[in-house]
Amino acid sequence: MVVLTQRVEMLVRKCGERLPLLVDWETGLPDYDATAFVLQQVRGRGLAANTIEQVLRAIARFNRYLKISGVDLEERFREGRVFSSGEIEGLARTCQLKEEALSACERSARVERADGKQVTWTRILRGTALAEVCVSANTTAIRLGYSAAFLRWLGRRHIDALAFDHRRRSALQEALADAVQAIEARCASKSNHGPGKGLRPDVRDRLLEVIQPDHPENPWRTKHGRERNRLIVLWLYDLGLRRGELAGLRISRMSISMAEVHIDRRADDPTDPRKQQPNAKTLERQLELKVDLTDLTRDYVLNHRRNIRGARKHDFLFVSSGTGAPISLVAINKIFERLRQVVPGLPEDLSPHKLRHDWNDRYSETVDATPAERRIPESLEQQSRNYAMGWSMRSKMSEHYSRRSLRKKTNEVILEMQRAAEGRKREKTIQGA
Repeated sequence: MVVLTQRVEMLVRKCGERLPLLVDWETGLPDYDATAFVLQQVRGRGLAANTIEQVLRAIARFNRYLKISGVDLEERFREGRVFSSGEIEGLARTCQLKEEALSACERSARVERADGKQVTWTRILRGTALAEVCVSANTTAIRLGYSAAFLRWLGRRHIDALAFDHRRRSALQEALADAVQAIEARCASKSNHGPGKGLRPDVRDRLLEVIQPDHPENPWRTKHGRERNRLIVLWLYDLGLRRGELAGLRISRMSISMAEVHIDRRADDPTDPRKQQPNAKTLERQLELKVDLTDLTRDYVLNHRRNIRGARKHDFLFVSSGTGAPISLVAINKIFERLRQVVPGLPEDLSPHKLRHDWNDRYSETVDATPAERRIPESLEQQSRNYAMGWSMRSKMSEHYSRRSLRKKTNEVILEMQRAAEGRKREKTIQGA
Protein backbone atom coordinates (compact mmCIF):
# COMPACT_ATOMS: atom_id res chain seq x y z
CA MET A 1 0.00 0.00 0.00
CA VAL A 2 1.37 3.43 -1.01
CA VAL A 3 1.12 6.03 1.79
CA LEU A 4 1.43 9.61 0.53
CA THR A 5 1.48 12.70 2.76
CA GLN A 6 1.46 15.30 -0.01
CA ARG A 7 -0.23 15.66 -3.38
CA VAL A 8 -0.20 18.16 -6.24
CA GLU A 9 -3.42 20.04 -6.95
CA MET A 10 -4.07 22.37 -9.88
CA LEU A 11 -5.52 25.77 -9.00
CA VAL A 12 -7.40 27.31 -11.96
CA ARG A 13 -8.11 31.05 -11.76
CA LYS A 14 -10.98 32.76 -13.57
CA CYS A 15 -8.52 34.24 -16.06
CA GLY A 16 -7.52 30.69 -17.00
CA GLU A 17 -4.13 30.71 -15.28
CA ARG A 18 -3.10 27.30 -13.96
CA LEU A 19 -1.03 27.19 -10.79
CA PRO A 20 -0.11 23.79 -9.35
CA LEU A 21 0.21 23.62 -5.55
CA LEU A 22 1.81 21.02 -3.29
CA VAL A 23 -0.72 20.41 -0.50
CA ASP A 24 -0.98 18.24 2.58
CA TRP A 25 -2.98 15.11 1.82
CA GLU A 26 -5.15 15.39 4.98
CA THR A 27 -5.55 19.13 5.57
CA GLY A 28 -5.39 20.33 1.97
CA LEU A 29 -3.15 23.23 3.05
CA PRO A 30 -0.31 24.24 0.68
CA ASP A 31 3.29 23.46 1.61
CA TYR A 32 4.71 26.90 2.46
CA ASP A 33 8.30 26.31 1.31
CA ALA A 34 7.31 24.61 -1.95
CA THR A 35 4.80 27.35 -2.78
CA ALA A 36 7.28 30.13 -2.02
CA PHE A 37 9.96 28.39 -4.11
CA VAL A 38 7.63 28.02 -7.11
CA LEU A 39 6.44 31.63 -6.92
CA GLN A 40 9.95 33.06 -6.51
CA GLN A 41 12.10 30.76 -8.63
CA VAL A 42 9.92 28.92 -11.16
CA ARG A 43 6.74 30.74 -12.09
CA GLY A 44 8.53 33.96 -12.97
CA ARG A 45 10.54 32.15 -15.67
CA GLY A 46 7.36 31.63 -17.68
CA LEU A 47 7.41 27.83 -17.42
CA ALA A 48 4.26 25.89 -18.30
CA ALA A 49 1.96 24.66 -15.53
CA ASN A 50 2.84 21.07 -16.39
CA THR A 51 6.53 21.84 -15.80
CA ILE A 52 5.73 23.49 -12.47
CA GLU A 53 3.75 20.38 -11.54
CA GLN A 54 6.82 18.27 -12.34
CA VAL A 55 8.92 20.52 -10.07
CA LEU A 56 6.45 20.07 -7.22
CA ARG A 57 6.36 16.29 -7.61
CA ALA A 58 10.15 16.28 -7.28
CA ILE A 59 9.90 18.43 -4.14
CA ALA A 60 7.29 16.03 -2.73
CA ARG A 61 9.75 13.18 -3.31
CA PHE A 62 12.50 15.25 -1.62
CA ASN A 63 10.26 15.91 1.41
CA ARG A 64 9.37 12.25 1.53
CA TYR A 65 13.04 11.34 1.75
CA LEU A 66 13.54 13.73 4.67
CA LYS A 67 10.66 12.04 6.47
CA ILE A 68 11.92 8.51 5.77
CA SER A 69 15.45 9.36 6.94
CA GLY A 70 14.38 11.47 9.91
CA VAL A 71 16.35 14.48 8.65
CA ASP A 72 15.38 17.92 10.04
CA LEU A 73 16.91 20.36 7.56
CA GLU A 74 16.29 23.44 9.70
CA GLU A 75 18.18 21.85 12.56
CA ARG A 76 20.98 20.83 10.18
CA PHE A 77 21.24 24.39 8.85
CA ARG A 78 21.50 25.77 12.37
CA GLU A 79 24.35 23.33 13.01
CA GLY A 80 26.14 24.39 9.82
CA ARG A 81 25.74 21.09 8.00
CA VAL A 82 23.45 19.52 5.35
CA PHE A 83 23.77 15.91 4.16
CA SER A 84 26.35 13.20 4.61
CA SER A 85 27.52 11.26 1.56
CA GLY A 86 25.38 8.30 2.64
CA GLU A 87 22.31 10.51 2.92
CA ILE A 88 22.87 11.93 -0.54
CA GLU A 89 23.00 8.37 -1.83
CA GLY A 90 19.71 7.77 -0.02
CA LEU A 91 18.16 10.79 -1.74
CA ALA A 92 19.36 9.48 -5.09
CA ARG A 93 17.73 6.12 -4.36
CA THR A 94 14.49 7.85 -3.33
CA CYS A 95 14.37 9.69 -6.65
CA GLN A 96 15.15 6.47 -8.50
CA LEU A 97 12.48 4.20 -7.05
CA LYS A 98 8.91 3.68 -8.22
CA GLU A 99 6.10 4.42 -5.79
CA GLU A 100 5.47 0.85 -4.60
CA ALA A 101 9.18 0.22 -4.01
CA LEU A 102 9.57 3.48 -2.11
CA SER A 103 6.55 2.63 0.02
CA ALA A 104 8.20 -0.69 0.92
CA CYS A 105 11.34 1.22 1.93
CA GLU A 106 9.23 3.48 4.14
CA ARG A 107 7.85 0.44 5.94
CA SER A 108 11.36 -0.95 6.42
CA ALA A 109 12.55 2.40 7.76
CA ARG A 110 9.74 2.47 10.33
CA VAL A 111 10.69 -1.02 11.48
CA GLU A 112 14.36 -0.04 11.83
CA ARG A 113 13.49 3.05 13.86
CA ALA A 114 11.18 0.97 16.09
CA ASP A 115 14.12 -1.38 16.72
CA GLY A 116 16.32 1.55 17.66
CA LYS A 117 18.49 1.25 14.58
CA GLN A 118 19.76 4.07 12.39
CA VAL A 119 18.04 4.08 9.01
CA THR A 120 20.49 3.04 6.30
CA TRP A 121 19.54 2.58 2.67
CA THR A 122 22.01 -0.24 2.19
CA ARG A 123 20.03 -2.28 4.70
CA ILE A 124 16.46 -1.41 3.65
CA LEU A 125 17.27 -2.00 -0.03
CA ARG A 126 18.88 -5.36 0.66
CA GLY A 127 17.43 -8.02 -1.64
CA THR A 128 15.74 -5.47 -3.90
CA ALA A 129 16.21 -5.97 -7.65
CA LEU A 130 16.74 -2.32 -8.54
CA ALA A 131 16.35 -2.85 -12.28
CA GLU A 132 12.74 -3.93 -11.70
CA VAL A 133 11.69 -1.13 -9.35
CA CYS A 134 13.40 1.92 -10.84
CA VAL A 135 12.10 4.68 -13.08
CA SER A 136 14.08 5.77 -16.13
CA ALA A 137 17.47 7.44 -15.72
CA ASN A 138 16.06 10.62 -17.22
CA THR A 139 13.19 10.76 -14.70
CA THR A 140 15.65 10.18 -11.86
CA ALA A 141 17.86 12.99 -13.13
CA ILE A 142 14.92 15.40 -13.38
CA ARG A 143 13.86 14.65 -9.79
CA LEU A 144 17.40 15.09 -8.51
CA GLY A 145 17.91 18.31 -10.45
CA TYR A 146 14.81 19.95 -9.00
CA SER A 147 15.65 18.59 -5.53
CA ALA A 148 19.09 20.21 -5.74
CA ALA A 149 17.57 23.54 -6.80
CA PHE A 150 15.06 23.41 -3.91
CA LEU A 151 17.78 22.51 -1.40
CA ARG A 152 19.98 25.36 -2.66
CA TRP A 153 17.08 27.81 -2.25
CA LEU A 154 16.27 26.58 1.28
CA GLY A 155 19.91 26.80 2.34
CA ARG A 156 20.49 30.26 0.89
CA ARG A 157 17.36 31.54 2.58
CA HIS A 158 18.74 30.37 5.91
CA ILE A 159 22.19 31.80 5.16
CA ASP A 160 20.69 35.19 4.24
CA ALA A 161 19.01 35.29 7.66
CA LEU A 162 22.36 34.90 9.44
CA ALA A 163 24.52 37.85 10.37
CA PHE A 164 27.42 38.38 7.97
CA ASP A 165 29.96 37.50 10.68
CA HIS A 166 28.01 34.56 12.10
CA ARG A 167 30.43 31.77 12.96
CA ARG A 168 28.38 29.10 11.16
CA ARG A 169 27.75 31.10 8.00
CA SER A 170 30.84 30.03 6.04
CA ALA A 171 30.54 26.44 7.27
CA LEU A 172 26.93 26.23 6.04
CA GLN A 173 27.80 27.87 2.72
CA GLU A 174 30.49 25.28 2.12
CA ALA A 175 28.33 22.35 3.26
CA LEU A 176 25.43 23.53 1.08
CA ALA A 177 27.63 23.92 -1.97
CA ASP A 178 29.10 20.45 -1.46
CA ALA A 179 25.65 18.85 -1.03
CA VAL A 180 24.16 20.54 -4.10
CA GLN A 181 27.20 19.64 -6.19
CA ALA A 182 27.03 16.00 -5.07
CA ILE A 183 23.32 15.79 -5.94
CA GLU A 184 23.81 17.43 -9.34
CA ALA A 185 26.69 15.05 -10.08
CA ARG A 186 24.13 12.24 -9.99
CA CYS A 187 22.15 13.98 -12.75
CA ALA A 188 24.74 13.10 -15.40
CA SER A 189 22.38 10.50 -16.90
CA LYS A 190 20.17 13.36 -18.08
CA SER A 191 22.78 14.43 -20.61
CA ASN A 192 21.42 14.44 -24.13
CA HIS A 193 22.78 11.63 -26.25
CA GLY A 194 20.42 12.45 -29.07
CA PRO A 195 16.79 11.64 -29.71
CA GLY A 196 15.32 8.17 -29.47
CA LYS A 197 14.73 5.95 -32.45
CA GLY A 198 11.50 5.50 -34.35
CA LEU A 199 9.81 2.30 -35.46
CA ARG A 200 11.05 -0.49 -37.70
CA PRO A 201 9.21 -0.65 -41.05
CA ASP A 202 7.43 -3.88 -40.11
CA VAL A 203 6.28 -2.37 -36.81
CA ARG A 204 4.95 0.70 -38.63
CA ASP A 205 2.90 -1.54 -40.90
CA ARG A 206 1.65 -3.54 -37.94
CA LEU A 207 0.53 -0.41 -36.06
CA LEU A 208 -1.23 1.16 -39.04
CA GLU A 209 -2.96 -2.15 -39.74
CA VAL A 210 -4.29 -2.89 -36.27
CA ILE A 211 -5.79 0.59 -35.68
CA GLN A 212 -8.22 0.14 -38.57
CA PRO A 213 -11.75 0.07 -37.07
CA ASP A 214 -12.66 -3.25 -38.75
CA HIS A 215 -9.41 -5.05 -37.87
CA PRO A 216 -10.06 -8.12 -35.67
CA GLU A 217 -7.25 -7.16 -33.26
CA ASN A 218 -8.43 -3.58 -32.78
CA PRO A 219 -8.48 -3.32 -28.95
CA TRP A 220 -11.43 -0.91 -28.59
CA ARG A 221 -15.09 -1.87 -28.47
CA THR A 222 -17.11 1.28 -29.21
CA LYS A 223 -17.49 2.74 -32.69
CA HIS A 224 -16.43 6.20 -31.50
CA GLY A 225 -13.41 4.79 -29.68
CA ARG A 226 -12.19 2.94 -32.77
CA GLU A 227 -12.66 5.90 -35.10
CA ARG A 228 -11.19 8.46 -32.71
CA ASN A 229 -8.17 6.37 -31.70
CA ARG A 230 -7.30 5.54 -35.31
CA LEU A 231 -7.38 9.26 -36.09
CA ILE A 232 -5.26 10.10 -33.04
CA VAL A 233 -2.55 7.66 -34.11
CA LEU A 234 -2.66 8.94 -37.70
CA TRP A 235 -2.37 12.61 -36.66
CA LEU A 236 0.67 11.77 -34.54
CA TYR A 237 2.14 9.52 -37.24
CA ASP A 238 1.61 11.88 -40.19
CA LEU A 239 2.52 15.20 -38.52
CA GLY A 240 4.86 14.26 -35.65
CA LEU A 241 2.85 16.32 -33.15
CA ARG A 242 3.49 16.38 -29.45
CA ARG A 243 0.83 14.88 -27.19
CA GLY A 244 -0.17 18.31 -25.85
CA GLU A 245 -0.46 19.75 -29.34
CA LEU A 246 -2.75 16.90 -30.35
CA ALA A 247 -5.04 17.36 -27.33
CA GLY A 248 -5.21 21.09 -28.05
CA LEU A 249 -6.35 20.78 -31.69
CA ARG A 250 -9.47 22.84 -32.39
CA ILE A 251 -11.92 22.39 -35.23
CA SER A 252 -12.08 26.16 -35.65
CA ARG A 253 -8.34 26.22 -36.37
CA MET A 254 -8.64 23.78 -39.26
CA SER A 255 -9.53 24.38 -42.86
CA ILE A 256 -10.88 21.18 -44.34
CA SER A 257 -11.26 22.82 -47.76
CA MET A 258 -7.65 24.05 -47.70
CA ALA A 259 -6.44 20.83 -46.02
CA GLU A 260 -4.42 22.65 -43.36
CA VAL A 261 -4.32 23.07 -39.58
CA HIS A 262 -2.88 25.71 -37.27
CA ILE A 263 -0.95 24.46 -34.21
CA ASP A 264 -1.50 27.03 -31.46
CA ARG A 265 0.16 27.90 -28.19
CA ARG A 266 -2.54 28.85 -25.69
CA ALA A 267 -1.11 28.76 -22.20
CA ASP A 268 -3.69 29.37 -19.44
CA ASP A 269 -6.61 29.29 -21.87
CA PRO A 270 -9.79 30.20 -19.90
CA THR A 271 -11.97 28.37 -22.45
CA ASP A 272 -10.20 25.04 -21.82
CA PRO A 273 -12.12 23.17 -19.07
CA ARG A 274 -9.26 20.77 -18.30
CA LYS A 275 -7.33 21.44 -15.08
CA GLN A 276 -4.21 19.93 -16.62
CA GLN A 277 -4.35 21.99 -19.76
CA PRO A 278 -2.51 20.45 -22.73
CA ASN A 279 -0.24 22.96 -24.35
CA ALA A 280 2.27 23.22 -27.15
CA LYS A 281 5.83 23.40 -25.84
CA THR A 282 7.01 24.27 -29.32
CA LEU A 283 6.31 27.19 -31.66
CA GLU A 284 3.05 27.87 -33.45
CA ARG A 285 2.93 26.75 -37.06
CA GLN A 286 0.61 25.97 -39.94
CA LEU A 287 0.78 22.49 -41.46
CA GLU A 288 -0.83 20.92 -44.50
CA LEU A 289 -2.84 17.69 -44.30
CA LYS A 290 -2.86 14.87 -46.80
CA VAL A 291 -6.17 14.03 -48.50
CA ASP A 292 -7.03 10.83 -46.64
CA LEU A 293 -6.25 12.37 -43.23
CA THR A 294 -8.48 15.32 -44.12
CA ASP A 295 -11.30 13.00 -45.20
CA LEU A 296 -11.04 10.86 -42.06
CA THR A 297 -11.07 13.99 -39.87
CA ARG A 298 -14.16 15.34 -41.61
CA ASP A 299 -15.92 11.98 -41.24
CA TYR A 300 -15.03 11.81 -37.53
CA VAL A 301 -16.39 15.30 -36.84
CA LEU A 302 -19.62 14.89 -38.81
CA ASN A 303 -20.50 11.27 -38.10
CA HIS A 304 -18.93 10.29 -34.77
CA ARG A 305 -17.92 13.24 -32.61
CA ARG A 306 -21.26 15.03 -33.01
CA ASN A 307 -23.11 12.01 -31.57
CA ILE A 308 -21.27 12.26 -28.22
CA ARG A 309 -23.18 14.21 -25.59
CA GLY A 310 -21.29 17.29 -24.49
CA ALA A 311 -19.03 17.45 -27.55
CA ARG A 312 -20.93 20.42 -29.00
CA LYS A 313 -20.08 22.59 -26.00
CA HIS A 314 -16.56 23.18 -27.32
CA ASP A 315 -14.52 22.89 -30.50
CA PHE A 316 -11.64 20.68 -29.37
CA LEU A 317 -11.25 17.97 -31.99
CA PHE A 318 -10.78 14.87 -29.85
CA VAL A 319 -13.31 14.14 -27.11
CA SER A 320 -14.06 11.61 -24.40
CA SER A 321 -16.41 8.81 -25.51
CA GLY A 322 -18.50 9.17 -22.35
CA THR A 323 -18.90 12.86 -21.60
CA GLY A 324 -17.78 14.55 -24.78
CA ALA A 325 -15.28 16.61 -22.78
CA PRO A 326 -11.95 17.42 -24.44
CA ILE A 327 -9.67 14.40 -24.28
CA SER A 328 -7.10 14.44 -21.48
CA LEU A 329 -3.38 13.76 -21.69
CA VAL A 330 -3.89 10.73 -19.45
CA ALA A 331 -6.49 9.34 -21.85
CA ILE A 332 -4.07 9.68 -24.77
CA ASN A 333 -1.43 7.81 -22.79
CA LYS A 334 -3.94 5.03 -22.08
CA ILE A 335 -4.60 4.57 -25.81
CA PHE A 336 -0.96 3.66 -26.34
CA GLU A 337 -0.83 1.65 -23.13
CA ARG A 338 -3.76 -0.40 -24.41
CA LEU A 339 -2.06 -0.97 -27.75
CA ARG A 340 1.14 -2.14 -26.04
CA GLN A 341 -0.74 -4.52 -23.75
CA VAL A 342 -3.11 -6.11 -26.25
CA VAL A 343 -1.40 -6.13 -29.64
CA PRO A 344 1.55 -8.52 -30.08
CA GLY A 345 4.50 -7.16 -32.03
CA LEU A 346 4.32 -3.55 -30.86
CA PRO A 347 7.30 -2.15 -28.90
CA GLU A 348 7.14 -1.68 -25.14
CA ASP A 349 8.02 2.01 -25.52
CA LEU A 350 5.29 2.80 -28.07
CA SER A 351 4.01 6.28 -27.20
CA PRO A 352 3.03 9.59 -28.82
CA HIS A 353 6.63 10.75 -28.54
CA LYS A 354 7.87 7.54 -30.15
CA LEU A 355 5.81 8.46 -33.21
CA ARG A 356 7.40 11.91 -33.18
CA HIS A 357 10.83 10.26 -33.38
CA ASP A 358 9.52 8.00 -36.11
CA TRP A 359 8.30 10.99 -38.12
CA ASN A 360 11.82 12.40 -38.04
CA ASP A 361 13.30 9.08 -39.15
CA ARG A 362 10.90 8.94 -42.10
CA TYR A 363 11.67 12.56 -42.94
CA SER A 364 15.37 11.69 -43.16
CA GLU A 365 14.61 8.60 -45.25
CA THR A 366 12.51 10.66 -47.66
CA VAL A 367 15.21 13.30 -48.06
CA ASP A 368 17.90 10.65 -48.64
CA ALA A 369 15.74 8.91 -51.25
CA THR A 370 15.11 12.12 -53.20
CA PRO A 371 17.17 12.36 -56.42
CA ALA A 372 20.15 14.69 -56.07
CA GLU A 373 18.82 17.19 -58.63
CA ARG A 374 15.60 17.66 -56.63
CA ARG A 375 17.03 17.42 -53.11
CA ILE A 376 16.85 20.56 -50.98
CA PRO A 377 20.12 21.96 -49.54
CA GLU A 378 21.14 20.67 -46.11
CA SER A 379 20.69 24.06 -44.43
CA LEU A 380 17.16 24.37 -45.82
CA GLU A 381 16.44 20.78 -44.82
CA GLN A 382 17.25 21.60 -41.19
CA GLN A 383 15.10 24.73 -41.26
CA SER A 384 12.25 22.76 -42.82
CA ARG A 385 12.44 20.10 -40.11
CA ASN A 386 12.63 22.76 -37.40
CA TYR A 387 9.48 24.41 -38.73
CA ALA A 388 7.53 21.14 -39.01
CA MET A 389 8.47 20.17 -35.43
CA GLY A 390 7.88 23.65 -34.02
CA TRP A 391 11.50 24.13 -33.05
CA SER A 392 13.29 27.46 -33.23
CA MET A 393 15.20 28.13 -36.45
CA ARG A 394 18.31 28.21 -34.24
CA SER A 395 17.52 24.83 -32.70
CA LYS A 396 20.16 22.10 -33.02
CA MET A 397 17.63 19.26 -32.70
CA SER A 398 17.55 18.64 -36.45
CA GLU A 399 21.32 18.05 -36.40
CA HIS A 400 20.80 14.99 -34.17
CA TYR A 401 18.67 13.35 -36.84
CA SER A 402 21.07 14.39 -39.59
CA ARG A 403 23.93 12.77 -37.66
CA ARG A 404 21.87 9.63 -37.15
CA SER A 405 21.18 9.43 -40.90
CA LEU A 406 24.88 9.99 -41.62
CA ARG A 407 25.82 7.30 -39.09
CA LYS A 408 23.42 4.84 -40.70
CA LYS A 409 24.79 5.48 -44.20
CA THR A 410 28.39 5.28 -42.92
CA ASN A 411 27.75 1.92 -41.27
CA GLU A 412 26.14 0.62 -44.46
CA VAL A 413 29.31 1.51 -46.38
CA ILE A 414 31.51 -0.08 -43.70
CA LEU A 415 29.49 -3.30 -43.80
CA GLU A 416 29.69 -3.36 -47.59
CA MET A 417 33.48 -2.95 -47.38
CA GLN A 418 33.65 -5.85 -44.91
CA ARG A 419 31.52 -8.07 -47.14
CA ALA A 420 33.69 -7.20 -50.15
CA ALA A 421 36.85 -8.05 -48.19
CA GLU A 422 35.33 -11.35 -47.05
CA GLY A 423 34.39 -12.16 -50.68
CA ARG A 424 37.95 -11.58 -51.90
CA LYS A 425 39.26 -13.77 -49.07
CA ARG A 426 36.96 -16.64 -50.13
CA GLU A 427 38.07 -16.29 -53.78
CA LYS A 428 41.74 -16.59 -52.81
CA THR A 429 40.97 -19.61 -50.65
CA ILE A 430 39.15 -21.33 -53.53
CA GLN A 431 41.96 -20.50 -56.00
CA GLY A 432 44.59 -21.81 -53.58
CA ALA A 433 42.70 -25.04 -53.15
